[in-house]
Amino acid sequence: SQTDVQSGFYTTGGTEITRTGQAECEAGYYCPGGVKLDCGAVDKFCPGTQQTSPTTAQAGFYTTGGTEATRTGETQCEAGHYCSGAVKVQCPAGTFGNSPGLSTAACDGPCPAGYYCPAGTAGPLDCGDATLCVQHGCAVRGLCVATHCPPTLPPRFCPEGAGVPSDVQEGYYTTPLGVAAANRESEAQCEAGYFCHNGVRSECGEFQWCAAGVSSPTVVKPGEYSTPTSAPATRREAVVQCEAGYYCTEGVRQPCPAGVFTAQTSQTKCSDKC
Repeated sequence: SQTDVQSGFYTTGGTEITRTGQAECEAGYYCPGGVKLDCGAVDKFCPGTQQTSPTTAQAGFYTTGGTEATRTGETQCEAGHYCSGAVKVQCPAGTFGNSPGLSTAACDGPCPAGYYCPAGTAGPLDCGDATLCVQHGCAVRGLCVATHCPPTLPPRFCPEGAGVPSDVQEGYYTTPLGVAAANRESEAQCEAGYFCHNGVRSECGEFQWCAAGVSSPTVVKPGEYSTPTSAPATRREAVVQCEAGYYCTEGVRQPCPAGVFTAQTSQTKCSDKC
């Protein structure tokens, strides 16, 4: 006489029409009507024995165990990743995923301004934090040697959605100035009267002048004076040749003293007697 196969079992031995026994369906497979089948696509899993149909993975989970066709379980997507179609993927560069169980490539949103987010970032990273270079295998900026970072990194800026920090151009400084240097969002050209090197804006200094966008000051030559004279002596923007009747030293114009004069320009002293 024939014996019906138990639910969750498959027939064994002989041929398809001369089976001699049955066996319990293993994890990773399901067994409808006495036939053992792979659990299915990667979004399906069969966690236990005697399974008669596959289980679909939940949104924000990925399947585990076995092969892509014989998954045995599911796990919630970890922070820094999202799970679509039961496959775990790193959050794209320029986004972050601080929450577990994310299910779209948007993750938790774009990296905030002043921070950067390499692929797989759980929490945004300070734009200018040199210690993170080691953590990320020195792949972000190529500034590391072996397994260590240089003691300091040049100032950088990170607009919203940055996957890597941006180096500041020479003659520019990081902004906004009211924010910590490690969390600057953009860069601005150095204004006249200042010079900008390595992303830092400094006053031009006495006896010097700075046009807009310069990375170092220029010393005022003898016979010239810095302008505008209404600006502080440390923030002059240009130079002018000393006019007749004046002498100019260390960037300052002075009228000729009583009893002497000069009819020439660009003089450093008044040597003609009245």
